[in-house]
Amino acid sequence: MPALLLDTNVVLRSDQHRKHEVSRAATELIDAAAANGEAALSSITFLEVATLAERGRISVDAEELYRYVIQNGIRVIPLDARMAMRAGRLPGEGYPGRDPADRMIVATAILAGCDLITMDREMIAWNGPLRVIDARA
Repeated sequence: MPALLLDTNVVLRSDQHRKHEVSRAATELIDAAAANGEAALSSITFLEVATLAERGRISVDAEELYRYVIQNGIRVIPLDARMAMRAGRLPGEGYPGRDPADRMIVATAILAGCDLITMDREMIAWNGPLRVIDARA
């Protein structure tokens, strides 16, 4: 069972071509989790990446990212109806984010029993039933 769910922004900003936007401590935590088979991504991350690439906002190919993730022992957690329903209840629990993909990532972390590592201010500020790790440098 994975222990650490990586938010899309962490995956995109921890890339070797970026200027260490993810903190060293977060990078070490992610590397250790991946080495132990305890790192995961929500499958919605690939939708976010493909959408951003299609809009020309990033140059990351979702299929290449998927191959990289699988080769490096990072588990992909598929979406299901329970996650969608849980994501739908988040606003009533004080979660401030409106982005459906972010809400699915939060719901995935909650239901999978993972800590969530992110650079998203709304996720970090939320005081919900989830341990959120700030990956910002």
